[in-house]
Amino acid sequence: MRNEFHSKLSELHTEMMKMNTAIEKSLDMLISGMETRDTEILKEIVRRDDIVDDLEREIERVCINLISKEQPVAIDLRNLASLLKMITDLERISDHCTDIAKYLIEIIESSDRYMFDTSDFRNMSMIVKEMVSATTDCYIKSDYKNAKVISLSDDKIDDYFDSIVSEIQEAMENDKNCIFQGIRFLYIAKYFERIADHTTNICEWIIYRVTGERKQYN
Repeated sequence: MRNEFHSKLSELHTEMMKMNTAIEKSLDMLISGMETRDTEILKEIVRRDDIVDDLEREIERVCINLISKEQPVAIDLRNLASLLKMITDLERISDHCTDIAKYLIEIIESSDRYMFDTSDFRNMSMIVKEMVSATTDCYIKSDYKNAKVISLSDDKIDDYFDSIVSEIQEAMENDKNCIFQGIRFLYIAKYFERIADHTTNICEWIIYRVTGERKQYN
């Protein structure tokens, strides 16, 4: 029975990695679509959200089934509990990628150019992509120490967010023609900030899974 339980747990970890991989690909596509103003790439991100949703539902189903049937304790229960929490954050990251893609499509289809410097958005997107990738590595290796380090990257995203908000607000006050794009870029900045928050949450659950310590880092 224990061998079967751990076999199922191993399968769940594999499915979790599929979620991570799908999200990393969506982030890569998001960075590319934003830079090249390619709406087809951005529309594909929206379609890909179903992949992550399906994986979340299946992992959740198996986790709940294992908890109810096997009644695990100690580290086995921590494994399942943290996994349930992590897939929720991963699903939200996927949703935010979709949200950003939709706003970018609106901006691109409404004008032949961006009315704001998008370099800070690129920097934000690259940092969150690195955070997600590094978190994946921490999950595989149960590297709770590096998970703590990754969570600190959230401060960089917060700084970019504050700078972007200030810049866009000033631009919209001075030029009413900027308002349509400005509002959408504000949402985009907020969604990148939320992706970093969800990634930090995942780091916290990796730490909990390994150490049993539950501490917030954002």
